[in-house]
Amino acid sequence: MANSDYKFRASATLATVSPLSAGVNPAATRFMLQRIIGNDPSTVAAGSAAMIDNEVVKIVAVGAGYVDVDRGCADTIPAPHSTGALIWFLHQSFGYDTQEYVNGESVAVKILVKSGAKRMAIENSPPQDLTFVGRAFRPYPPGNVLIDGTPWFSRRTLSEAHTELVFTWAHRDRLLQADILTGHQAGNIGPEPGTTYTVRVHKGDGTQVHQVVGITGTTFTYTVANARTHLAVGTNDSAIPGYITLTSVRGGVESLQRYRTDILVSGSGISLKRWGVSWGTSWAQ
Repeated sequence: MANSDYKFRASATLATVSPLSAGVNPAATRFMLQRIIGNDPSTVAAGSAAMIDNEVVKIVAVGAGYVDVDRGCADTIPAPHSTGALIWFLHQSFGYDTQEYVNGESVAVKILVKSGAKRMAIENSPPQDLTFVGRAFRPYPPGNVLIDGTPWFSRRTLSEAHTELVFTWAHRDRLLQADILTGHQAGNIGPEPGTTYTVRVHKGDGTQVHQVVGITGTTFTYTVANARTHLAVGTNDSAIPGYITLTSVRGGVESLQRYRTDILVSGSGISLKRWGVSWGTSWAQ
């Protein structure tokens, strides 16, 4: 694509950013900042939106070297973020294009930074490809996802000692929340009419082996007997890995992001003391 093929669409002020000085897990609500980078630190303000990796957060409070946030706002899910990850403070730092695009359409974008009275030459800006995924139409993922009353992202076991996992969550509503930043831990909103939930079970290699569709409530129970059948766990198998995902669906379209919980399943002839496994964590994806 030649530089002459590009058309000017929108302008915006540069966002204030900061790298994290320490990594965070999906439950953390305080982000420690290395330094504020930008001409207007006042844009780091309580009540405004920020983005880190693919997660939208709401700034709740600003302190010396940190911000407190509500996690997993809009259509995103809380995720882990590593030391050095950039948090972008979005207060009035965005532009938009009035051109309409269809799902699956791709466009090439060039960002031209302007300093003083001079704008970067278009030939000096590398192209960035953007493919549209119908994000504005997709249902929001559920919020406040818990398993047995604790956050979803830690790896769980199913065995004779722990025979079931009880998933619970809160409804979300894309229409009611269009101009509201709602954190992950908030209670029910909506749901948007026609929204259901789908649970899928996968082997450790990613192969899907089971799914439950059309869930309209806010709970789902998965038993060790189910897991042994779906993952083909033998009587004496000690620790077979798998994972479970949860997503919202409306009109055949799924939420942009989904929850994932890793599981380990023992055979019926194995006691928990014989496992000898290493515990880990899993995250939203």
